[in-house]
Amino acid sequence: MGIFEHVGMVLAAAVVVLVVKKGREYIGSSQKSSFKDRFMYKIDHALSTNPEFKTYSLLGITIVLIIVGGITYKFARIFASFLDGEEDIPTFFESLAASWTFLLDNGAHLDESGVLPVLVSLALSIAGMLLDALLVGLVADALGEKMDDLKKGKSKVLEEGHTLILGWNDKLLPLIKELAIANESEGGGVVVVLADREKEAMEEEIQEQFSEEELKGTDIVCRSGNPMLVSELEKVSADQARSIVALAIEGDPDAADAMMVRVVLALCGGMQLAGHVVAEMRDIDNCDLVRIVGKNKVETVVSHDIIGRLMIQCARQRGLATTYERLLGFDGHEFYFSEFKHLVGKAFGEIGRWFPNAVPCGYKDAEGKIFLNPPADYCFQPGDELLAICEDDSVFNIASSPDPLFDEPDTASLPNWQPEEVGPEKILFCGWRRDLDDMITELDKCVSPGSELHILSTIPENERLTMLKEGGLEEQCKNLSLHHRQGSPVMRRVLEALDLESFSSILILAEQSEEAIDVTAADSRSMATLLLIRDIQAKRGIPSCTVISEITDPRTKQLIAVARISDYVVSNELVSMALAMISENREISTVLQELWTADGSEVFVRSARFYLAPGESLSFYQLARRVSTRQEVLLGYRRNGSTLGEVIINPDNKGEQIVWGEHDEFVVIAID
Repeated sequence: MGIFEHVGMVLAAAVVVLVVKKGREYIGSSQKSSFKDRFMYKIDHALSTNPEFKTYSLLGITIVLIIVGGITYKFARIFASFLDGEEDIPTFFESLAASWTFLLDNGAHLDESGVLPVLVSLALSIAGMLLDALLVGLVADALGEKMDDLKKGKSKVLEEGHTLILGWNDKLLPLIKELAIANESEGGGVVVVLADREKEAMEEEIQEQFSEEELKGTDIVCRSGNPMLVSELEKVSADQARSIVALAIEGDPDAADAMMVRVVLALCGGMQLAGHVVAEMRDIDNCDLVRIVGKNKVETVVSHDIIGRLMIQCARQRGLATTYERLLGFDGHEFYFSEFKHLVGKAFGEIGRWFPNAVPCGYKDAEGKIFLNPPADYCFQPGDELLAICEDDSVFNIASSPDPLFDEPDTASLPNWQPEEVGPEKILFCGWRRDLDDMITELDKCVSPGSELHILSTIPENERLTMLKEGGLEEQCKNLSLHHRQGSPVMRRVLEALDLESFSSILILAEQSEEAIDVTAADSRSMATLLLIRDIQAKRGIPSCTVISEITDPRTKQLIAVARISDYVVSNELVSMALAMISENREISTVLQELWTADGSEVFVRSARFYLAPGESLSFYQLARRVSTRQEVLLGYRRNGSTLGEVIINPDNKGEQIVWGEHDEFVVIAID
C-alpha cells in the first residue's frame, strides 16, 4: 500500500469523523430531549426554512456513502485476500470508484467474488437504489413546486411598455375591454394584472368574459400578489410599465383610500417608474394625500365623484349620458394631442379645413397648460399641441391640402331664437350616497334660484344633516332648498305618496350601505325603484320626465332596457372608460375634469334651433363655423332628438349637405 493510499484513507476517515462531529455539535444535546428528537427537530426546521436543504442533504449523503463504502470495500478486499490468497487488491481511489459504481449501477455487485466484497457491494447497490428514489422524489418535488408557482402566479413578468393593473374590482373587466380596443391599431399589447386573488380564478373569469377576437391581439398576464409590496411590484416589472392603473378595493371608502396611499407609496417611493400611475380613489377628500405621496407621477380618478357629476349633468340634459358613452373610451371617437408645426400662425377657427378626420376642440401650450374651446381667432404658437376628437391616433394626421368643402359660403346667420327660460326646478333624489354633499353643491351651481331638492332615503333626517355637515355642506345652498323625506325607495306606497308629476327629473342613487356590501343588491334596489316610478307615472298618466339610475354593475344595463327610461348612467363602465383614457394619455385627465365641472367648458346637447332655422341645409363644416361664432365647438349631432336617435360624433363626410329639422340636436362644447 503506497503513501498516497494511506493519506487518502486518513483524509476520508477524517472527513467522516468531522461530518459526524459537526452534526452532533449542530444538533446539540439536551437533558430534556433525546438525541433523536433534537435531530428530527433540526431536520424539520431545515426543510421548512431552507428550500435547498434537500439538495445539499442528498449530495452530502452520497459523498459519505462513497467514502464509507470505498473504505469498507477496500478492507473487505484485503480480508478476502487473506482468506482466498487473492493478490489483486484495489487502491484506495479504485475502491472509491468501485463504491461510486455500486451506487450508480444496481447490478454491478454481481461481478464480485468473495463473501465480504459481495456483501459490501450489495449493501452499496441497495443504498444506490434508495438514493435513486430520493433523487427522483427530489426532482418531482422541484417540478411540482415550480408548477405550483406558475399556477399561483409567482413567476416574474419579463415585459416592457405594458399596461399594469393593480387590484381587482368590478371595473377591471370593462377596463381590459377598453385597453384591448386602444391597442388594436398597434396589433395588440400586453396587460398585466396583479391582484390578491388566485391566478387560475382570475384567468378563468377573464376567459369567460372575453373571446380571443374581443381581446384584439392583446395578451392578458395574471399574477397573484399584494400590490402594496415592492417585491411583488418588481415581479410584474412595474418600473418598466408605460402606465399603471391602481384599482380601489371594495368596502369602506376610507380604508380603500388608505390602502391606495400605501400602493402609491410602494410604487413612487420604492421604484423608479418609467410611466405614470392612475389611482382610483373612493373619496375626493383623500386625493391630496395620494398626490403628495405620488408627487408628479400620479393622476387620481374619484369614481363616486365622476358618477355624481355625470348624473347631475345627464339629469338636466336629455341624451347626455349616451353622448358621454360615445366620447369616453376607445370604441368610437376620443381625445388626442399632437403637435403640427404647419399650424403655427393659423387661427383656431380655420384649422378644421386641414383635419377632415378630426374635430379640433382645444390646444395645449408649450408650458403644458390645456385650453378647451379657445376663441376662434386664437393663433397657434410654436410648441402648441392640437387637442382634437378622432377615431384613432393612427388617423390623426394633417391633410396635405385643405378640404375645399370647408370654405363653402354660409349665406344665413344665427337665428334669434331662445328656448323657454328654465325657472325653478323640482328634483328628487332616491337613495343616499356618502358624497351627497358634493352632488348637492354641484347641483346648486346649475339650477335657478327657488329650486327644490327632495331626498328620499331610509336614513333618519338628523343623521343626514350630520353627514352633510361633516361633508362640508354647512351653509344654506344659494339656489336650492332641501326637503327630506324618510322611507324606502323600493316600497310602492312610499313612492305613491310623492307628488311624482311635479318633479322635472329624478335621480336614483345606489344605496350607500348596499353598495358597500354587494353591487348586485344595490343595482337590484335601483332597478326596482326605477320600475316602480315608471309604473306609477304610466298609471297616473304623468308625462315621462328624465330619470337617471346609478348602475354599479354593467351587466345590469341589459336589464334596464325593459323599463321606459329616458337616460341612464352605468357607473363602473364610464369610470373604466375614463381610467383607460387617462392610462393611455395622462393629459386627458385635465380635459375630463373641466368637462365634468360646472366651471369652464362643458358638453351640451342643444336644440338645432339655437343655430339654424328648421329646413335649412348645411354641411357639418358650415355648421361648425356658425357654431364657432358663439365660441362653441361642434362635436356631432343627433337626428330626431326627441326620439333618442343615435349620437354621431365626428362624422365622416363633413362636407355633405344635410337638411336639419326642429327636433335635431347638436353636441357642442360650450361655456354655460
